[in-house]
Amino acid sequence: MAFSVDGFRAQMSGDGARTAFFDVIMTGPSWVGFPGSKFSFMCKSAQLPTSTIGEKVVPYFGHDVHFAGDRTFEDWSVTAYNDEDFLVRNAFEKWLDGMDRNSQDGSMRGDGATSSPSSYVGTATVQQYGKEGSVIKTYEFVNIWPSSLGSISVDWDTKDEIETFEITFKYDYWKAITTT
Repeated sequence: MAFSVDGFRAQMSGDGARTAFFDVIMTGPSWVGFPGSKFSFMCKSAQLPTSTIGEKVVPYFGHDVHFAGDRTFEDWSVTAYNDEDFLVRNAFEKWLDGMDRNSQDGSMRGDGATSSPSSYVGTATVQQYGKEGSVIKTYEFVNIWPSSLGSISVDWDTKDEIETFEITFKYDYWKAITTT
């Protein structure tokens, strides 16, 4: 095949998907009071999710025969901006507090969380937009909950920066929805 810039351009639908054309829609458990609409604006970065198919290896007559194994879903992380009302950060702190087990008797500590997973999971959706503003791909995370809330660096040398922090999530699986 000969090199062809025009051929390459013809194959690049919509001039390529843009990394900055996305939003994240998230809900938390009702007892958290999660500020979903604000989080959509404060979410600085996210990833379209990863998954992996494992393998099962069976030795047979001196050869390894490979079979498809189980699908696994890696942790998912987002980075959020922090503003002076701390609304988003506070919600994640409350969510984590609510899932924390009391070291004295093993009960859940939070406002409304119980040992039932349905009491502390939420949902998250990442939507990728095309240049024209329409949703071109959606990923939905099922039974999501924060497993780690990252630190916020404070530093006298960085006076012109807005604080950010990372949140890492566990979830059962994700579903991809193709809209184009």
